[in-house]
Amino acid sequence: MITLVSKEKQIIYMNALFTFAMSMGNVFVNVFVYSYTQSLELTLLYACIRYFFIPIFSLIGGRMSTKHDLTRILSIGLVFMTGAFLYLLWIQDGIAEAVWKAFIVAGLTGCGEGLFWYAMNVMNQKTPRIEARSLFLSNMGLLNGIANIFAPVVTAVILGNVETDMFGYSMIFTLVIVLFIVVAYMSLRLSYVYRTPSFPFLELFKKGSEKWEYQKKTAVLHSLRECYTMALSGLLVFRMLNNSGEILSYYNALISSIVIASYWVVGRKVRHAMIINALYIGSFGLLASMLILSFSQGALMALLFGIINAISTPLYFNGFQMIRMRVFTEEAKDGNITGHIIASEFLMNIGRILGLGTIVILARSFPDPAYIQLGTIFMALGGIGVVILTYRMSKKYELV
Repeated sequence: MITLVSKEKQIIYMNALFTFAMSMGNVFVNVFVYSYTQSLELTLLYACIRYFFIPIFSLIGGRMSTKHDLTRILSIGLVFMTGAFLYLLWIQDGIAEAVWKAFIVAGLTGCGEGLFWYAMNVMNQKTPRIEARSLFLSNMGLLNGIANIFAPVVTAVILGNVETDMFGYSMIFTLVIVLFIVVAYMSLRLSYVYRTPSFPFLELFKKGSEKWEYQKKTAVLHSLRECYTMALSGLLVFRMLNNSGEILSYYNALISSIVIASYWVVGRKVRHAMIINALYIGSFGLLASMLILSFSQGALMALLFGIINAISTPLYFNGFQMIRMRVFTEEAKDGNITGHIIASEFLMNIGRILGLGTIVILARSFPDPAYIQLGTIFMALGGIGVVILTYRMSKKYELV
């Protein structure tokens, strides 16, 4: 019987604890900034700054990993993020008077996330033995899923037992800092020696094979659509729920449960030959949910958005990820896909900044909700573009 060794278990626990921390942190940092500024465009600009630094520091992490241990890079990333949350606790209502302080938090968080996720992604790939890989991924997915459900429940309990939501957010950020310290301690105790071989980067942005050109284009288009779910939708749902952090926590717990159930069903019922068609169905479901949320009002519409989005996400995302990893593997002739992953991360964050930045610009010329609706239509074009390009490529190549 295959069992996991100590190192494999430690990596899984680190993933789950970090997922737990970020499930609480990222949602309520956005809400925290929005509550103090009462400005959707400034909150989205915060997200743009964060996305700007993530790929840059992923590349820095990749270069560092040719000479330094991954655990050290991961710990440095956690130091950046811990510093960001400590600074946020220190300034608090100072954001209302000087918004640039929130942008410092965004920059520090993006730097930390770039370093952390680069190191963790490599460790997730390199740690599990071949014979234990399926068990490793299953256990990691299970614990991360539990973390995504448990995190909003914990935040709901915290917010339900304090006098004001703002004080509750401070308690949540303190808990996030403690979890970051625990993960950093675990990483430093982990015996992990690995050096990333040198890898290409700038040349990957030049014209390449047809499949690599497809991957580059869909990375931007996918993220143009995805940034709606990652940043904008949470703020719109928060507004529809009467700006209640406690209700938002219970809402997130419910939607996370549906997402996990959907992944379970898709993983067992969608056969390999159906994956591309499932991607098309999921993509149009995601686009429909975006339009529902941006062009309607009320808690019921927010709930409908969440349910459709939760069901559609695994249908779309499983196929998108399988295509992506196959292209990486085929393009990296020496088996070292580090440069391709980082190049793709750069392009994905360009898409996210393009989408959110468009809304910030539209907010200068159009009233609320017109600028949100126009921005939503623009982001939806990214999802449509992914479907069109994937359909064309599927007629020429086997993609999954």
